Amino acid sequence: MEEKHDIFNELEIQDLSKQNKEKYYKFVVYGRPGTGKTTSLTRENNALVLDINEDGTTVVEKGLGVSIRNFNHLAKIIQSLPDILTQARANERPIDIVVIETVQKLRDITLDQVMKGKTRKPQFTDWGEVATRIISMYRFISKLQQEYKFHFAITGHEGNSSDKREDGTLFNPSVTIKAQDSIRDAVISQSDVLARTYTETDLIDGERSTRWIFSVEPSEDYETKVRHSPSVTLNNKKFENASLSMLVDAIRNGN
Repeated sequence: MEEKHDIFNELEIQDLSKQNKEKYYKFVVYGRPGTGKTTSLTRENNALVLDINEDGTTVVEKGLGVSIRNFNHLAKIIQSLPDILTQARANERPIDIVVIETVQKLRDITLDQVMKGKTRKPQFTDWGEVATRIISMYRFISKLQQEYKFHFAITGHEGNSSDKREDGTLFNPSVTIKAQDSIRDAVISQSDVLARTYTETDLIDGERSTRWIFSVEPSEDYETKVRHSPSVTLNNKKFENASLSMLVDAIRNGN
């Protein structure tokens, strides 16, 4: 009997309903210092944190972390993710998300690598090369995510953004992740979730109570986004004391 020809497999055509339920996401999370960016992503102690140019994050009690020295060190870690994740899980250290801190530091070490051996100041083409390298890194990580089953996130400080008219005047001002335009656009376009963290303080019986908010709620002032299946309804886009599993469950199944 002639073997049945499976054109779906041959052409890599996927069942989108199944793909959406099993998707691993890319997060961009920005906010002021101390608003819970890293805490939200690592609360469940299942993160590998790549902390650039620092001695290591202090807000993660468990999980894995590495202090990134330079761009080549980061590139080696990223290329070794399959082996790192496999060994971590074999050692009963569940790693469900890889976090880079921060986009500003990623920009700095990438620019250092691009400018290596050059004595002039960075030019437009240099910043373009920085953005290209960051996009390449994102795409490489994307190819690994489904096979090795991990989410990916990058954090950053918040800053002002706006579009520019032909005469140089600005319009559509908003608050978003702080980075050069080309880098910010590259990071956001490659990601599934763009979220802002902030705190809200209530006065209860004379005592101040602080709530940590992870928000993908549409706003005229703050840039956010979340990609999810059209069949999923997100009624609440503000998450209090968020965790990775809480966020992923809401994106996959609604709330």
